[in-house]
Amino acid sequence: MPTLPSLSLLSALLLSPMLAHAADLVPKQLAGPPEEFAQMRAPAPAEAAILSKSALLPVEFSSARSGEAAQWQATLPVENGKLRFVLLSGTHDWQPQLHAPGAVDARVSAASIVPNAIATRLGSGDVALPAREYRVDSAANGSWTLTLRADGSAAQRGYLLLEGDARTQLASYPSDRRQLHSGQHIGLTAMLGGSDRHGATTLATDAGRIRDAQLRVTAPDGTVTQWPMADDGRHDDGAADDGIYAGDFPAKAPGSYLAQVVVHGENAAGQAFVRTSEHVLPVLDTSLRIAADAVSASTQDGTRLALPIPVSATGQAPAHYRVFGELWGTGRDGSAVPVAWLGGMLAPQNGRLPLSVDERWIVRAGARAPFTLRNLRIEDPDHFVPLATRDTLALSLPTLRRSSMARGGTIDASMRMGERPATLQRAATDAQAQATGSRLILVHGYCSGGVWPEA
Repeated sequence: MPTLPSLSLLSALLLSPMLAHAADLVPKQLAGPPEEFAQMRAPAPAEAAILSKSALLPVEFSSARSGEAAQWQATLPVENGKLRFVLLSGTHDWQPQLHAPGAVDARVSAASIVPNAIATRLGSGDVALPAREYRVDSAANGSWTLTLRADGSAAQRGYLLLEGDARTQLASYPSDRRQLHSGQHIGLTAMLGGSDRHGATTLATDAGRIRDAQLRVTAPDGTVTQWPMADDGRHDDGAADDGIYAGDFPAKAPGSYLAQVVVHGENAAGQAFVRTSEHVLPVLDTSLRIAADAVSASTQDGTRLALPIPVSATGQAPAHYRVFGELWGTGRDGSAVPVAWLGGMLAPQNGRLPLSVDERWIVRAGARAPFTLRNLRIEDPDHFVPLATRDTLALSLPTLRRSSMARGGTIDASMRMGERPATLQRAATDAQAQATGSRLILVHGYCSGGVWPEA
């Protein structure tokens, strides 16, 4: 019996003509109308805030004396009558004991609760971690004492994830992504958010009171340091005592830093809480500057204009950059006229980023000289960290060609993405010749793991 070809073989047969022409990739020259300016601008730092209703606390057992099990103790605040936490102990079996608020002596076993463990997994798919979940559904509000007993005398490490009341959340974000460079101080901002009993949104001091805020930073080499956060109006945190905290730490070397914001305080009802949020911060060893105050455009084939942006890079410069800018012209009455946003992934050529635009955008906007490139930003392509920005860059454009003026008006794909290279056009034609015409073939495959995360 003949066998069906594999999915990979079918893909190779259908795509081989296209792959043969794809050795030299040509990036798209993206553009769009002024109505999309707001979508393409860099988001405000607060728009990328992480919201957290929980706390991830490190658990570290020191080596105990011979014959004794190591112990670890922490205070777990309960805000809404429910106590729920998860232990990530790896292969170790930590034995927990809970002591309710008001216990005279946490060492008295009669006053302690030994919660039942529920096996669970934290995360989804292949990266899910085995864990044990513990619950006390009718827990008195207040500060509970948790004591963990290790399953040996050797040093052990892990984490405790404590769930809090969803009506009180920690919101935190990097203060300025332009700081993500080696040798800079990297700031983070934090505040409370939540909802009142009527469901209305509350922020900062209306959502509760932060009593203590810290940054726990893990450097690329594994070193852990702690740094204070303040609400004194002197750390880029707004006004003093407005409920917005900020702090920073020095990034002495490039690499990935893990910055954990840890806050303790009371919610709007006066119940104690603890919240944490985690930020992975890529710190780059790259410097870039725009090496001109004006750019002269030149004509290209068809209706394109080349706008080469001179740049100078030092450090570990990437092979290409993510570039965005806004093209503005002038109206008949002398007012500024938005033309189009421009951008894409661009690789430097002879020290210049080969930005380009279709002249038909200028025709469509009815703009004339003088022209400027506004809100220009050049970013790292992997993490979108700003490397260089310019509010305004003067442009000198040649006279519009008649072919562009005749074709202006309707926005088409070439205005949006640039002209398709001839090699790709031939590849698409070759692939179509080997395809099945207008019919769609569905080839069955399989999944090596679960598609949906476990509930």
